[in-house]
Amino acid sequence: MGPLLAEDFYIAGTVGINDPQNSNSAGNLVNNFVSGQVTGFNSPVTFAAGSPFSWETDFADGETYFLAAGYKYKSYRVELALQRSSTTVTSQSDMVFGITNLTSIDAGVLTTVTLVIPV
Repeated sequence: MGPLLAEDFYIAGTVGINDPQNSNSAGNLVNNFVSGQVTGFNSPVTFAAGSPFSWETDFADGETYFLAAGYKYKSYRVELALQRSSTTVTSQSDMVFGITNLTSIDAGVLTTVTLVIPV
């Protein structure tokens, strides 16, 4: 068997724009959910399992980059590819848990933290 010699070296790349659609999420809580503690909201609050939730997320356009380099040898190809893609959330609205509208409340209300400190 002879040495692996590349017949063809290539470089490929693309630059693009991400144009994500807005997202509407809805469902029912599977388990009880205890809200986080934030200023301006009587927290923590427990939302019971089965409570409905919903919100809308608006996304901004983003960008995508792709770069590849490789060798083609007969019917085989070895390639190194790198890709980066990004977009951001511009807003969330109509955030309702149970019958409580959380749209204007700090997002920390949606986090729960349990600290376990070993003794």
